[in-house]
Amino acid sequence: MTVDLSRIQEVASGDYETEVMLIDLFLSDSEELLAQLKTALATGDRNAMRQASHSLKGSAANMGAELLRSFFLELETVASEGVLDDAPPILLQVDSELSKITEFLHQYMKS
Repeated sequence: MTVDLSRIQEVASGDYETEVMLIDLFLSDSEELLAQLKTALATGDRNAMRQASHSLKGSAANMGAELLRSFFLELETVASEGVLDDAPPILLQVDSELSKITEFLHQYMKS
């Protein structure tokens, strides 16, 4: 599964309204932070890329999105080590996984 709902429920202390708030925050923040990460990569700003990757890694962990979290850990490492040429293939995986997660979370909130 793309998302571990029990993790979201744990973070939200079992309160559905808090879950929805956390999901909305994740969806809006991840879009903004991913744009910052891509801009940082394009400009070679390793520090900004590392910071955005780190924030996204924590957000993904809170959503129980382990695969996505692992991609952001890889990107954080790439930025820290300065091997930016390794980032584009990882970003393709991020885009694919984030798309699946977004769809899943939208469906979850409708139910």
